[in-house]
Amino acid sequence: MELMPMEAHAAKQAYLCPITGEVMVDPVVADDGHTYEQAAIENWFNQEQFADTDPTSPKTGVPLESRRLVRNHALRQVIEDWRESAAKGGWNIEPSLIEIGWTDADIVGKGGYGMVRRGVLKLGQGKSMAVAVKTLPDTAPEAERKTFDGELKVLSLATIRCQGVCRLLGTTLQDGQMHLVMKLYAGSLFRQLMKAPGRRFEVRRTLDIMQQVCRGVAELHAQQVVIGDLKPSNILYDQFGHYVIADFGMSRIVDGTMSRFLPTSVQGTLAYMAPEQFDPDGFGGVGLECDLWALACTVCEMISGECPWKGLKMAAVVRKVSVNGEHPPIPAGLPLAVAVTLRRCFSRQPRERPKAHEVLETVAQAIAEAQAQEGGPGSWARRPQSAMPVGSEDDLSAAELRRVVALMGGNCESVNDKTRLLSLVRRLMTVARRSGSAGPVRSSNPVTAVGSSG
Repeated sequence: MELMPMEAHAAKQAYLCPITGEVMVDPVVADDGHTYEQAAIENWFNQEQFADTDPTSPKTGVPLESRRLVRNHALRQVIEDWRESAAKGGWNIEPSLIEIGWTDADIVGKGGYGMVRRGVLKLGQGKSMAVAVKTLPDTAPEAERKTFDGELKVLSLATIRCQGVCRLLGTTLQDGQMHLVMKLYAGSLFRQLMKAPGRRFEVRRTLDIMQQVCRGVAELHAQQVVIGDLKPSNILYDQFGHYVIADFGMSRIVDGTMSRFLPTSVQGTLAYMAPEQFDPDGFGGVGLECDLWALACTVCEMISGECPWKGLKMAAVVRKVSVNGEHPPIPAGLPLAVAVTLRRCFSRQPRERPKAHEVLETVAQAIAEAQAQEGGPGSWARRPQSAMPVGSEDDLSAAELRRVVALMGGNCESVNDKTRLLSLVRRLMTVARRSGSAGPVRSSNPVTAVGSSG
């Protein structure tokens, strides 16, 4: 059971999802009248046992008449108010309630300033839960202590206001060392990629993960949080296949008057860094836009199986990204609108990149179109993972072309002829191919793909 912060307030039973046992972030009411965490109940519906029949209620076991879900806005507001109130009580956890594993087998990750270890949090009444504990060593220099304080500030804000982030449970001081106590997740996207055939995912799975991660990015950006180090190893998933963003050691909170900042040193992970992270002065500082570049790098890696700029040293990457304006190639097989949006995420000038919520809308639209073509959300999730269907260029609909041109900043109202629209898209993708960003254009209706073979 997730309590935030642990000592100040006990979560009411109504705040807990019957499936996960955790405090809900996005509560929805199912057809049985009970409220669940949206990701958990959707995962329940998509189980193979319900492929050809109506799902049963997780609470009562009675078959549901429909899969309809209704947002519980009232409960969500109550839970958010509770989180705000709990945060005011402080995040401190009594040291005696935490047991930290100190063997090598207990290490689950490594942050910028310390190891992340498995621990146990005592909940009372004989109950406990496994947690992740990130430790600031007592010998840490002042710079690392400031990093710890900054991460705690971002995590505190994000835990209260955002859904797609790693959950902070509290902090504790043991033997002179400060510890961040967080929810323990099943693993990282990086480890999933390492185990996948060819270190790559199919398009469908990639789009699903992209949608979840992009939602987290959009939520953080709404709170003016620059993530600064988004990459596969900092994206975690739980037992329900829900992906969240973690590790905010390089994150910064900006505001309307200071939307960009000038780091005192180069910060980030080489393969996922945007041009302005290499040369903050030359690009007017670092802002929210750098996270869109990193998101695009992550998506390309999921499809291609190749880490961006693999084998290149820092000087070569700086020259390619910051000086020459190059970016990782956009893999074949993605829906056209998604591929074009990724190309915009790779714009050399930060202000030319799309907003996170715009990327989220594009991905959601691509997923919805694929689901509609293949028989609805359930069938799309249950079918074997394979490349999205493709057809001929003539199958491009006017609506799709208008959307693509709109994504590129064009005005479709003055272009009524479908042939002229198609010609424009071809020219746009030709430019993309020449810059190494995509393969030949093929498409289907309603799902449009870039660079599919055949």
